[in-house]
Amino acid sequence: MMGKPYGTMSKVASVVFMLIASMACAVTAKEFTVGDTTGWDFAPNSSFYNDWANGLKFVPGDKIVFKYIPSDHNVQEVTESDYVSCSSLNPLAEYESGNDIVTLPKPGTHYYICGFLGHCDQGGMRMKITVRGAYAPQSVHGGATSPTGDLPSPMTGMDPGLPSADTATVLPQGNHERALTPAAVPVTVPGHSAACSSRELAIFKRRRPFFILMGGAAAIFPLLWK
Repeated sequence: MMGKPYGTMSKVASVVFMLIASMACAVTAKEFTVGDTTGWDFAPNSSFYNDWANGLKFVPGDKIVFKYIPSDHNVQEVTESDYVSCSSLNPLAEYESGNDIVTLPKPGTHYYICGFLGHCDQGGMRMKITVRGAYAPQSVHGGATSPTGDLPSPMTGMDPGLPSADTATVLPQGNHERALTPAAVPVTVPGHSAACSSRELAIFKRRRPFFILMGGAAAIFPLLWK
């Protein structure tokens, strides 16, 4: 007689536990304006935009905003070789709205230039951004590393915030194509809302009976009124 209510109670309790854990551990993406007050424009020196990017920490899901006058500049995401040579002939993606919000979809280095003639090599309008991966390994005794990725991945409700179709053109090139659906990846990076720490996880585990009790009450209460 108690099999069905108990099963329902257990399911509800699990859902309650996961929801509370996900709310406490969700990662919050950040938005950065490229060049800060300078925006995306002729740079004061050739390393200006890389110096700006190197002073920040980027993780998957973060957004970078290119602000500029559309008639003066544009934005192209390019390969490393095209970044070095300032070639705008085969961009991976191109933006030209003047207020382009670009989501950083995955770990790795991403390259951006202005595609207008001379703006990249002579105007210093090129930038590379390194996006950190999830759960960077932590050093332990003996020189080995111990990844923290063995913790349960928190559920996230992150909105990837992709640029609209009228501000970005996706251009396939060989095996390269800009990922338009970046996955929400849990990360632990200074300057961002971190994923669950081991201490927080332990607290949730110790309080699991409380969550089960609350879930059970939610499941049984409607049965009392039948």
